[in-house]
Amino acid sequence: MLFSPLLARLRKLGLVFTTPVFMLSACATPIVYNRPASDCSALIPPTLRDDTEGAALPVDQTVGSWVVFGDAQTGQLDKANVTKRASIQVVEACEKRDREAAAKVTKRPWWAIFG
Repeated sequence: MLFSPLLARLRKLGLVFTTPVFMLSACATPIVYNRPASDCSALIPPTLRDDTEGAALPVDQTVGSWVVFGDAQTGQLDKANVTKRASIQVVEACEKRDREAAAKVTKRPWWAIFG
């Protein structure tokens, strides 16, 4: 029972010292932003969604028809490689868009350089 007045004083002192801190923290505005999930699939054009068809197999079993088939199949491989490069460009464009959006949101106001 001897310490109850001391505890009451400590509680009052605690309020006296913490109230200004709470008041000052109310003036500070934190930058909080939630980025929504990006919709990178919207950047994929319909031409990249289609499968690359293989060349048709030769009907007759001559060497010349197999050479023509090999040449046509190589052309289809070139188309598939273009699709790979285009998909990498889509991902890079999506990442760039997200970086620009984050930079706009986190841009500090001009008066923040003084504090």
